[in-house]
Order: sequence, then C-alpha cells, then structure tokens
Amino acid sequence: SKLFLSPTAVSLRFGICEWNSDLCMIQKKLSERADAVYYLADSSKLETKALIKIDDVSENSQIITDTGLSDEIRRLYTQNGVKIITQ
Repeated sequence: SKLFLSPTAVSLRFGICEWNSDLCMIQKKLSERADAVYYLADSSKLETKALIKIDDVSENSQIITDTGLSDEIRRLYTQNGVKIITQ
C-alpha cells in the first residue's frame, strides 16, 4: 500500500517533522503499515525543522515537491539516496 503524508518540515539532519503531536502519532502508525511512503512537501519545507520527529529521511524516502527547490538542496538529497519527484 502507498501512503502520502504532508509533513510540516523535512530535514536530512532532523528528519520528517510535525508540530501537532496527535497528527504525528497517527502518521507514525500509518507509515509503519505502508509499503511505500511519499512525503508531499513544497520546497519551502525542505531543510526546515519542527518540534516532533515522525521518521528519519533515508535512502528509501521519496519526496514530492514543487519546481522551486534549489539545485543545491536537490543535489544534497539525491547524494543521500533520497528520491526527489517534481512536476
């Protein structure tokens, strides 16, 4: 099964993060059961942080974002094995 989550923040150092603790708990449980997780995050959310960590950004992470993502951040994520999808 595929899961699409829209976190508050995404960071290689701090992970996939959220401000709302209730939403965070639900997202953690859902992601544990999914075969694939896609993170929907516009470019302004990448390399930012929020209070509660949902998960790590890993080589299996797939991030769907807008075309406003800088080349520097795109390169940083792809060098770490993260798939960046833009439309």
